[in-house]
Amino acid sequence: MEDERMRFIRVVEGFRRTNLFCIVPGLGQNDYAVLKAIEREMKEDSEEGIRVSELARICGCHVPLVSRSLRILEEKGLIRRTVDRKDRRNTFVSLTPEGQKAREEADCILADFTDAVFERMGKEHVHEFNSMLMNFLEMIGRELEKRNEDAKKGCAKQ
Repeated sequence: MEDERMRFIRVVEGFRRTNLFCIVPGLGQNDYAVLKAIEREMKEDSEEGIRVSELARICGCHVPLVSRSLRILEEKGLIRRTVDRKDRRNTFVSLTPEGQKAREEADCILADFTDAVFERMGKEHVHEFNSMLMNFLEMIGRELEKRNEDAKKGCAKQ
C-alpha cells in the first residue's frame, strides 16, 4: 500500500507541474481561463461585456487577482475594459477581435494536443479514464472538505 501512496503523490504532483499552456504561444493558463469565461458569459446583445466582479465570481478568484490578469490581457490588446455609464463603480470587460482570435487559436492547439494524447492512449480508454479521474477528484475534494471542517471544529474547541 505504501508504494501506491507514493505513486499517487507522484501522479498528483505530475499533474500539478504539467503546464499544457507551454504549447500555446502568448497565453498562460489564467489568461486562457479568463478569455474563455468572458466569451462564455457575454450576452450576445451586450456591447458592454461582463462585469469584472462577475468574472471574478465565475473564475473563483478575488477581484484583485482577476484585475491583474485583465491588465496583462489589455496590454496585449486581447480585451477591452469600459466603465459602466450607469454606475461608474462597475467595469465591463469584453474580448477584442484579437482576443477572440487568440482564444480560438488556443482552442485549436489544445484540441490538437488532446486528440494526439487520446490517440496514443487509445480512444476506447479515454472515456473510462476521464470518468475515473473525475470520480477520483470528487473523492479528493470531499475528503479535503471533511478534513478542513474537522480542523475548524478542532480549532473551535481549543
